Amino acid sequence: MKTTFTLTSIFSLSLIFVLSSCERTTVEQANEYQTQPYKVLDAEASIMAHTDAQFFDIYKGISVGSIGRIVKTIDGGVTWQNKTTSVIENLNSVYFVNESIGYVAGNAGVILKTTDSGETWTKMPTGSTVNLLGVHFTDAMTGYAVGATSTVLKTIDGGETWIVSKPLVVSRNLNAVYAQGSNVYVCANNGYFLTSVDSAATFDTTAVTGVTANLLNIKSIDVNTAYLCGANGYVIYADFLNKTFSLKKAPTEENMRGLFFFDKNTGYVVGNFGLVYKTENGGDSWARIKSGVSANLYAVEYPDTKIGYLVGTGMVLKTK
Repeated sequence: MKTTFTLTSIFSLSLIFVLSSCERTTVEQANEYQTQPYKVLDAEASIMAHTDAQFFDIYKGISVGSIGRIVKTIDGGVTWQNKTTSVIENLNSVYFVNESIGYVAGNAGVILKTTDSGETWTKMPTGSTVNLLGVHFTDAMTGYAVGATSTVLKTIDGGETWIVSKPLVVSRNLNAVYAQGSNVYVCANNGYFLTSVDSAATFDTTAVTGVTANLLNIKSIDVNTAYLCGANGYVIYADFLNKTFSLKKAPTEENMRGLFFFDKNTGYVVGNFGLVYKTENGGDSWARIKSGVSANLYAVEYPDTKIGYLVGTGMVLKTK
């Protein structure tokens, strides 16, 4: 039954090797199944922990992760090119405005920028030292990064300068951000969901999401709707136009860290211990997909309806 709540008014990825739940869901071993929908890609320049990825088509994509590592593929993951950065901090989130211009957010206030499709990366002067966990841009010049200690950073000049604000009085991790025009939406720990209608000048922090678990990620469907995911298997459908949140919980108590939706009905969520779930009815029900691995998964990207990529601790998975 659908549960609706009205809007009335991960953790820091620097600890990417620490499991956040002590109650482990029974998961498949890598060789348990004769056939699986995903295969493990052998990256030439693998990352110990992939934390986020973005794919432009079925062949070209970027993955970021631990100790400042960024890798790029242009052949569908057959080979991976290591792209040198000037940092050793863990990188937590990547967002490309277009195929040329992209940004990466990481620990210790790190923001990296590329203007040549990820071939080279420049460290931007944020003036912050907090762990930045999410980044999103509305265009090549205007963007937002969020992170620990309730921190929101904003730039209007392509990352050359950043304005820092702290919209929550109580210090919490802000884990992911999505922006569209002057509207900015932020997922946070303890079930907090922050909204701004004035390009992050002010935030409404009174959203009633119906959960107190950490909200770890957000992916938009269109300008008015999005899905959120987080701890304890929670998936939430957010209707910004009608200011409602609808609980669409996956059948697990583990953390769901990454999600991808083709439309309002069809999408995937991934999380701890190799868990992958798919819905075809907007989260009213979920089918578990056998990933064939037990590593934590942090992001899922489907550049095509049949070709998808999952990234996590020490691996990239691709649909067979």
